[in-house]
Amino acid sequence: MLKKKFIALLLFFTVLLGLPISLTNVAAAAAPKAKNLTSVTQSVNHASPETPIIFSHRGSPYNNPDHSFSGYNRAIKDGTQYIEQDVWLSKDNKLYVSHDDNLKKSTGSNVTISKSTSAELDKVKLRNGEKLHQLKDVFNRYGKKVHYIIETKKNAGDNTDTEKLLPKK
Repeated sequence: MLKKKFIALLLFFTVLLGLPISLTNVAAAAAPKAKNLTSVTQSVNHASPETPIIFSHRGSPYNNPDHSFSGYNRAIKDGTQYIEQDVWLSKDNKLYVSHDDNLKKSTGSNVTISKSTSAELDKVKLRNGEKLHQLKDVFNRYGKKVHYIIETKKNAGDNTDTEKLLPKK
């Protein structure tokens, strides 16, 4: 009987001590919010050499894949309020974030966004295992926690379809 109580107590404390660790992991996975997020107008009006506006181009690409949530999270934790998105239009008119149209550099796969459908692109993984994100994924994850800088990308001869789709997202 004493042995059963000891085992039950040991199990109880193991669960109790493990709870803060599991809560920490859940919190760490949440999208961060930029510290002291200011309006764009306020940022521009108060920009100076001492308080520059920091735009994180492609997230934090030195330690994370371009346009990955891990890269955006790192940039936000490092102090940016603005995350930049390079946006390409897929063959079926979905907006994907990637610096390059061809994904060889960021994924290892020789896949071209503008020549692929979303069904094909959704199978592609960034080098850290994250999926290739659509612009709507970024908006859904970060909402109004940061400001967005959108750079539309096109190949020679492309029209303005990418820009036309942006207000709908």
